[in-house]
Amino acid sequence: MRQEIVQTKEGDTERAAESLCSKLKKPLSSYSIVIFFASSRYDFKMLSDSTASLSNALNQKMTDLQSRIKDVVSENDANGGFMDALQKTAMDSNEKLVKINADSERNVNFTEMMVKRIEDNQNKIIKATKESEKQNIEQVRDIASKAAVNSIQLGDQLSFIFELDALFDYIEKNGMLRASE
Repeated sequence: MRQEIVQTKEGDTERAAESLCSKLKKPLSSYSIVIFFASSRYDFKMLSDSTASLSNALNQKMTDLQSRIKDVVSENDANGGFMDALQKTAMDSNEKLVKINADSERNVNFTEMMVKRIEDNQNKIIKATKESEKQNIEQVRDIASKAAVNSIQLGDQLSFIFELDALFDYIEKNGMLRASE
């Protein structure tokens, strides 16, 4: 079996194939197999600009995310203040209802029923607020985790592409692609 190696620097795929076939020693139909190997050249300035652009966009998204997190925390703080005020109001109401209890037996039963409803609602509000806060925190963690994973994967992919390009340049510069007989 005889091997023959030809090469071209043609960028267009069809013209590259025509150029390679025209450089073969025999007509194309006389070969049992023809293997084409292509390598790419990268415009590192463009890749660097693109990477910088992606990095800036990611930084902006992180800044936006931090701003949103601060808004959520601020809203939770505001809700906490509202809940404190609501609890204080409920407790004040409870104290007033206890004073009214002394006036009559009928008012005692009515007051007890109202206090129980207030406590139930208060517990439901506290529980709902805590659950909402927990869900918000989980969403923030999930978003931050996904952003970090995507950033790492992008870096890994770019590193792999750069190393492949360096390997092909090394092979080409050191003449490791030769015809063997």
